[in-house]
Amino acid sequence: MNESDNAHRYWELVRALPRPTDQQVAAFVEHVSEADNWLKVLPLAGGPPLTLLLDPNAGARVNKMVDRDHYIVEPLTSDTELVHGSELPTDEYRKRFSFLNYHVPVGGGTASVDAGIMVRALLPEPGIVHQGAVVPLPETLCATASYPGAFLHGTFRGATGPGAMRRFRYAVERLAKLDTTPTGDPLVQRVHAWIAGAKAQDEEGFGAWLRFRSGEKVDDLDSATRWQRYIEWRDDDTCVRMHVEQDEEFRNSGIPEAVESAHRAAVEKVRGSARALLKALDAAQS
Repeated sequence: MNESDNAHRYWELVRALPRPTDQQVAAFVEHVSEADNWLKVLPLAGGPPLTLLLDPNAGARVNKMVDRDHYIVEPLTSDTELVHGSELPTDEYRKRFSFLNYHVPVGGGTASVDAGIMVRALLPEPGIVHQGAVVPLPETLCATASYPGAFLHGTFRGATGPGAMRRFRYAVERLAKLDTTPTGDPLVQRVHAWIAGAKAQDEEGFGAWLRFRSGEKVDDLDSATRWQRYIEWRDDDTCVRMHVEQDEEFRNSGIPEAVESAHRAAVEKVRGSARALLKALDAAQS
């Protein structure tokens, strides 16, 4: 099939699908931010496109035969064992998000291999599965893709609820350690400086606790003993208090606001992609 044939086939398959409501679009954008570990899949900025689409199989699991280029669509029910954190029973998925789906050319993919079937097959290109084959998305719809980057990850929306600041802090610190993170990025440099300061505090606090507790010095301990003492220190009230203080310092460092702003910008890119998709669908089928 040429591009015109592919486009015609796609339009045929989605023509009768209901358009998502504004509420379903908003819920889907939030779902996408949680649907994969974007820290591992996408670089900090830019990267491969995230393409939204209408898909008759949205909410179903797409399997691929290992030994041939053939796909199987498996609707999910309340009795289905869900193998990925983003999966929902198909009826519940469509109630929340209508027939919206997304494609990223990296990550995702196989969650397990069983009886010759690859679960959650990653399609080779944006498109939908029909009669065992991939029907590519028309170029006009591929052009509505966005490049949100790793800040799309829902963990960067900020700290909400008890204990959330510690989790948020650790997520931000992990960001600076990724191989794909550009070291020259100003925000990343601020995070690196924060990590170095917190590490120095930890080392100083551990050393002081060790001297007070047993008169030992860190450099005099073998690695096994040092690790054992470190574990004991982590459970001590002095360490717990210091880390609570660090959490408060992190809260007031300005880094959380910068990260949350980057997350909102990434989510807005996906939201803009959804608006562009629906506009392109309406234009093509008017």
